[in-house]
Amino acid sequence: MITDLLSNLFRRNFRKRKIDFAFLIHPRYTGDIYRKYPILKVLPEWVVNFALYYFWPTYGGTIKGLTREGKPIFGALIIVPMPSKQMLKYRARAKKRVLAAVKLAEVYGAEIVGLGALTSSVTGGGLEIMEQSKPVHLTSGNSLTAYTTANDIIERVKREGVSGPIAIIGATGSIGQAVAEMLYEELQNEIIVIGKNPERTARVAELLKEKNISGKPDPKASTNVLEVSRAEILVITTSAHDATVNREMIKNAKIIYDVTQPKNTPEDIQNDSSIVFIDGGLIKLPEQIHLTLDVGLPKGIAYSCLSETMILAASERFDLVSGSKLLTGNIRTMGELAKKFEFKSHQIITNHGHHI
Repeated sequence: MITDLLSNLFRRNFRKRKIDFAFLIHPRYTGDIYRKYPILKVLPEWVVNFALYYFWPTYGGTIKGLTREGKPIFGALIIVPMPSKQMLKYRARAKKRVLAAVKLAEVYGAEIVGLGALTSSVTGGGLEIMEQSKPVHLTSGNSLTAYTTANDIIERVKREGVSGPIAIIGATGSIGQAVAEMLYEELQNEIIVIGKNPERTARVAELLKEKNISGKPDPKASTNVLEVSRAEILVITTSAHDATVNREMIKNAKIIYDVTQPKNTPEDIQNDSSIVFIDGGLIKLPEQIHLTLDVGLPKGIAYSCLSETMILAASERFDLVSGSKLLTGNIRTMGELAKKFEFKSHQIITNHGHHI
């Protein structure tokens, strides 16, 4: 009852604030909540988690500096309070909270809502709540994530002469499959696609073969993550919490490119000086864009899924929203729009690793 009252107060307070788009975020860990509300550190963690389970979505911050045809437009960061573990454990409840956040964004006037981190996963990339969300457009932001990931890896492979296999963990997901396709089209490296479901994983490999590009090594499909141990580059695209990278998997790894939030690469591997670890899927924003909420990234840096939402809002290209299935043509168009609006890839490299 109290949380419903607070939620209604938030709705009433911000109904006068006209926004054009919104982006949904959630705490990765309880520590993210402590960073925004330091006073809560006096409470036991279980008490905070209990409250987060019951609390409703709230307005977290504003996105300023974007324009549409010369006129300023504004965005909102809507917080879905459930941390990652709760969202994965209580997916049905998490999906209801995500839908409530979309409806809250609609109250503020949002035309499009971006689904950040697990708010996308628990709703099937938005597909499972799409009908209930109308007339608001939903995007997972995965097109720009896929474009940025593939381009970053292609540039690094060509620049540093990496010739060994590239493994994509989570290749049956929308980002993983799109990245696999783009890498297969552009590079000569063997592509290893890793997934949980044997049939779906094999189908991704078959789709690559059907491109019929001569001179390419046949793609390899596997449900055994240890197959990754042959790879020189690991691309982590799955949000599955049990897909954590381990030492056995990185025997030959030179580069790990992880786009997941929270990371599926343990900190000890991230900090291993023998490997280049890249926190991928990040965008350097144009200088005039500012977020009034700390999202845990350096100033001027945003997740590519958030950046895609901004770009779609500024261009009114709602036909390009990312769903559960990504289209290569749309991905490339998103890349061109990113260049037009001066959104650039930004790679955070935890360590410099050995020279390749």
